[in-house]
Amino acid sequence: MNYEQQFERVLEVQAAIPFDGSVSLLTGRNGSGKSLVRKYLSIRSRDEHKKGLVHASMQLRTGMHAELGGLGCLFRDREESSTSSHTAYLVQTACNSIHGGYLCIDEVEVGLGEESILGVINWLNANLREKLNGTLGCLVITHSRLVVQGLKFDRWFSLDGFATPAEWLDRKVVPADLSQLREDNHGFYRHVLSAVEARRKEKVKR
Repeated sequence: MNYEQQFERVLEVQAAIPFDGSVSLLTGRNGSGKSLVRKYLSIRSRDEHKKGLVHASMQLRTGMHAELGGLGCLFRDREESSTSSHTAYLVQTACNSIHGGYLCIDEVEVGLGEESILGVINWLNANLREKLNGTLGCLVITHSRLVVQGLKFDRWFSLDGFATPAEWLDRKVVPADLSQLREDNHGFYRHVLSAVEARRKEKVKR
């Protein structure tokens, strides 16, 4: 991976995602910066509109949420609930909690079989537009072909450079080298930290 090139792509994509109440869809291979896009959108929603970002994501499910005390357990999988049931619950809860801000549904397919993915897609297609009334909009991040094929969305974004959903669906799927994947994950993370710090220092100089 060319880390600088990929970081620039992340910056371009996050800046291009509109806050106009529409539904955007984002794909990207593992470690390409999708969660980084979500974090930038959170900053933009606060800086540009004084609104928060609500998200359903693996970070939400695995984080400690110390600021919430005991309530942090509400976001984690429960012993009495299947992973699929909790995924659907988090998506529906997030959709009901936007309050004028921006919604990000990060990897809606986590833990879901194809039947459940289709069920969540059907629910989103029937309810998401109404939930977005008066909000900044929504970004759905996914690896799932079913989501790309079935979800009703307005704008398409790819961190791998695919111009259209059709191009992404028709791409040649090549097995990842797991050692290279780990190396790129760590290398890209370190590059992002360094690049952000360099830009901060340059901004201070100005």
